[in-house]
Amino acid sequence: MEDHQESHLAEKEKQPHKGFPANLADKWMAVWIFVVAYMGVEWFWIGSNHVYYGAGVTVYTLLYGLSVLIYVGWSGRRLKPEALFWFVVMALCGGSYGWVYNHSLMMFLALFLRLTSLYFTAVAFDVLLEGKTGRYCAVDAVHCLVTVPFKNLFAQVHIVESTLKRTKFAKFAKEAKWGAAGLLAAIPLFAVVIELLSKADDNFARLLSDGFEFVVIYWLQLRWTLLLAFPVSWYLYGQMYGCGRRDGMAYITKDMVQEKERKWAVIPAVGMYPALIGVVLLYMFFIGLQGSYYVDALRGVLPQGFTYSEYARSGFFELTSISTINLCIILLAQLLCRKDSEGSVAAARFLKYYTAVISVLTLFLIATAMTKMMLYIQAYGLTPLRVISSTFMIFLAVVFLLAALSRFIRIPAVRISVWVFAAGFTVMALCGMDRQIASYNLARYQQGTLEEIPYDVLINGSYASVSPMYQVWSQTQDMELKEELSRAASEILEGRISWRKKTGFGALNRERMTAIKKLEEMVR
Repeated sequence: MEDHQESHLAEKEKQPHKGFPANLADKWMAVWIFVVAYMGVEWFWIGSNHVYYGAGVTVYTLLYGLSVLIYVGWSGRRLKPEALFWFVVMALCGGSYGWVYNHSLMMFLALFLRLTSLYFTAVAFDVLLEGKTGRYCAVDAVHCLVTVPFKNLFAQVHIVESTLKRTKFAKFAKEAKWGAAGLLAAIPLFAVVIELLSKADDNFARLLSDGFEFVVIYWLQLRWTLLLAFPVSWYLYGQMYGCGRRDGMAYITKDMVQEKERKWAVIPAVGMYPALIGVVLLYMFFIGLQGSYYVDALRGVLPQGFTYSEYARSGFFELTSISTINLCIILLAQLLCRKDSEGSVAAARFLKYYTAVISVLTLFLIATAMTKMMLYIQAYGLTPLRVISSTFMIFLAVVFLLAALSRFIRIPAVRISVWVFAAGFTVMALCGMDRQIASYNLARYQQGTLEEIPYDVLINGSYASVSPMYQVWSQTQDMELKEELSRAASEILEGRISWRKKTGFGALNRERMTAIKKLEEMVR
């Protein structure tokens, strides 16, 4: 009877956890992803100062991306071209951390890279609602970044636990408890012996003290990293496992989203006409009233009574906000308009032409805002805010152009917009925006088209500004300029965060390491 019960229990232990079925690929990945998560916490933890990010982020990103690709291959799925696109974007952005020092983009780049890597996982496992990035991309993001990972949050724990129960490790763990208990019991004896040996030899006492301090510091850091690595690996593996097994995908389906869309479409087309037409008339009246003002802006002419600063700032950010609001109006009109009412064909035709008209008007406002910004840059040079604002306006222009074209030509406007944003941000990360800004401003100053050195911009660019500063400093015969650049170099050197506290591989950055040597030469 007892033999029968033991064999029954042994057979039961061989069964994987019923809530998380796992094959050999799932088990291997459950162990490996913890190693990757440990690297992520060590080198790319969200609570670390961005100045410590470097080559470690590059290695972590590549290992995570390759792990997903291998897991997809083990799952027997075929990669779609879009998955390769997101892998390249993720790899290039991660690679920039070891090569370029993006001081002004640090926070945005870290957020973009984390979200992109998780979205890449969903694309690679082909779990998007439409099978690719489309009009439901926001829903896909929430589903695959929140719902699926947290539904499978403890999949890794259960899979590893059920696997270990079927190995000799379980028996070894039970026996190891007695060894641990014996070690703890011997601690008082060790303390007495160490105390006596320390009193007998000063060198032994000093060596023991230094060793103890090193072990304590290293152990505390290791323990903290390990502690954080567990929830991170649970989340990462939960998303990979959930996407691979389609576990948790039933919470949100395409049919459910489309049903919600039908329920939200509650406003009859007739009820939307006055508001939407009113918005267009308001814009046309506003543009007509300020006609000469906007014509001057598009011609690049400064109106009388304005300085470049006042002219560029007057209305630029308001026009940016209006452009964003117009995009929301288009989306809400498409979402809320009732499709099954009488005259739905006429309503669809109205929305089609309305989208085209509002897009054209918005493109005119964007062109005006961009022209004003160009005048501002010509007068005062570049800053990170001006570059980011201008880039955002260009992206909005692409979105509205695609929105207008999609009303008459069958094109995936949402997908192209997302790809353009991802590709554009990747280019910004790779080109070294702060370095380019410093180089542009210094060249303008030497040409005499800028009245003064953009000192604050150079300081805010930190290590990224050093290369163009050093080039001008080493070549110029203008002693006043040379002195100003040396003073800026001194401020960058003194005001930096003491990143030397982390000098390991994870903090390596080519541009930063090169900049340190140049700064030290400039301040001698």
